Amino acid sequence: GTGGHGLLRLLNGNALGHVSGMVLVSGYDENYFDDVRRSGIPILILRGEQDNRTPAFRVEGLAGLDRVRNLEMPGDYFVFYEQEDVVLEEIDSFCGAH
Repeated sequence: GTGGHGLLRLLNGNALGHVSGMVLVSGYDENYFDDVRRSGIPILILRGEQDNRTPAFRVEGLAGLDRVRNLEMPGDYFVFYEQEDVVLEEIDSFCGAH
């Protein structure tokens, strides 16, 4: 949550040049959609399908952006704790590809 919001704030600031990629686990905020689209960095978004705290990620406007991966997994807000091994595998795979 809070860490994800902090990372998203970096997308629209001077620190962006120091960020080479992001992994957001149950920490996405729709208010930063345009910044995600413009950022140019690889971003992995992991969210539980039944997560009522984190909104579903809008994919319109991201056609052709292979650097952004949105993955909804079975579970709720605590998807990292519920499926730690799967989440870590997804992060390793994404980071290895970028």
